[in-house]
Amino acid sequence: MKLKIRVANPVGGDLTYISRESAERYVARGRAHWKNYRTIAFVENTHDRISAEESVAQASRRDYDRIGQMSREQIAGIPVIGDITRLFTRSS
Repeated sequence: MKLKIRVANPVGGDLTYISRESAERYVARGRAHWKNYRTIAFVENTHDRISAEESVAQASRRDYDRIGQMSREQIAGIPVIGDITRLFTRSS
C-alpha cells in the first residue's frame, strides 16, 4: 500500500492527497515544505502555484460564461426578504 500525503493548501480543491514519492519530489525542488510527517504545504509564490491558481480562476469564469445570466423569470423564483422591485427600478 502506498503512503498518501495530505496537501495542506491544495489549489481549487484538487489534489488533496498525493503519493509519498511525489511529495518528496515537490520538497526536493523547493515547491513545497513538510508541515509534519504526513502533510506538505505548497509554497505560495512559485510560478507553478500562481499558474495553477490562474487556471482554476479561468475555469470558473468559463463555467460562469457557459451558464450565463439569469432571466427575470429565474430571478423571480428566488425567495427573498424585502422588496425585490428595487433591483429592477432606477433611482433618479
